Amino acid sequence: MHPRPLTHIALLLLGLAWLIAAAPNPAHGDVPPAAGTDQSGRLGLTLIKSGTNLTITDVTPGSPAFRAGIDTGDILTSIDGTDTAGMTLTNAVQRLHGPVGAPVQLQIHVPGQNTDTNLSLTRAILVPTDIDQCVLDSNIGVLAVYDFYLPAPGQIKNALASFQQQQVTGVVLDLRHFRGGVALPAVAGLFLGPNKLVSLGHSQGRTNPDKVYSNQPQAWAGPLIVLTGSRTAGSAEILAADLKYYGRARLTGQKTAGYDNIRTVQKRPDGTPFLVTVGTTHTAADEDIDGQGVIPDVTLSPTLSNEETLTQAAALLEPLKK
Repeated sequence: MHPRPLTHIALLLLGLAWLIAAAPNPAHGDVPPAAGTDQSGRLGLTLIKSGTNLTITDVTPGSPAFRAGIDTGDILTSIDGTDTAGMTLTNAVQRLHGPVGAPVQLQIHVPGQNTDTNLSLTRAILVPTDIDQCVLDSNIGVLAVYDFYLPAPGQIKNALASFQQQQVTGVVLDLRHFRGGVALPAVAGLFLGPNKLVSLGHSQGRTNPDKVYSNQPQAWAGPLIVLTGSRTAGSAEILAADLKYYGRARLTGQKTAGYDNIRTVQKRPDGTPFLVTVGTTHTAADEDIDGQGVIPDVTLSPTLSNEETLTQAAALLEPLKK
């Protein structure tokens, strides 16, 4: 019996897992604490040394840094009053880590802004989270989804049930800080219902696309706004496009990343891995968004604070309630 060919989703998972496992680990802000010290407190920042700058390349969702509004691309200019210009990456990370509950003072430069921002953050133990939820004063539920890995679909379903119990009048689905995941059929079903076409995988050498359908009962049928950004990529931007295509939501924020390639891994003669594009994953409307992204119905300025962004997104729900 011959093994079944991998679907486009399985190929993507296999390829990325192989590449991550085999590729050298780049410099970043996650180094182990010194022996015999209480350095378990973290801020949720990943850094890279770029010239004299310490540039933030990732912010862990739900972390102290995330809640303070720090974003990728920002530059860390000072730690507890010490300029970082001549600081090594290792030294910076050691200064950022510390006892849980201990404060740290940061100065952040946002490219394009004239003045730096001073922030006081409290170190904490980082607990990975798939979602965050809250209800605004306007009685709008905000559901931030960071990945489509298990058990995220169940958590999203529970959050939507909680919104129903609280009788919110609309939901903002925030996909701006997406990390990845392939449970698109389950997540899409929570907003579209079952048996809706959600993606088509066009693989090289195959005539017919690999069709994927939603597979969960609808958990929220009310007014819906999807908030997108430059980190809304892969299955998250496919979901955003599908919700707009089926008339289930309006989109706001910034254009998405534009990444829908299906990739697999091959090895060079020296054994190092590299990704090879073998196809693309299209939206339910059979649109190829690779390199194009999904353009929101209403564009919001990237300079807005998180609170201002959510307030403006929630305001777009008003016409949908009628």
